[in-house]
Amino acid sequence: MSDHDPRAPEPASGGEDSVPAAPHPYSYVTIRLTAEEFELVACAARAAAQTLPDFAHAALLAAARAA
Repeated sequence: MSDHDPRAPEPASGGEDSVPAAPHPYSYVTIRLTAEEFELVACAARAAAQTLPDFAHAALLAAARAA
């Protein structure tokens, strides 16, 4: 997947102050887990009554806010 948005303006050249491009509205994160780690996360998601993707999303946001 490319992060290039064809509607985005071309970057400014020279010494002008440029405004950074807005982040792409869709972001993807790949997380690799061992089978044991996956089962732990799946159990935690079930205990929280969430789907695995929703649980992972909430956990990533919480970790990002804590950093």
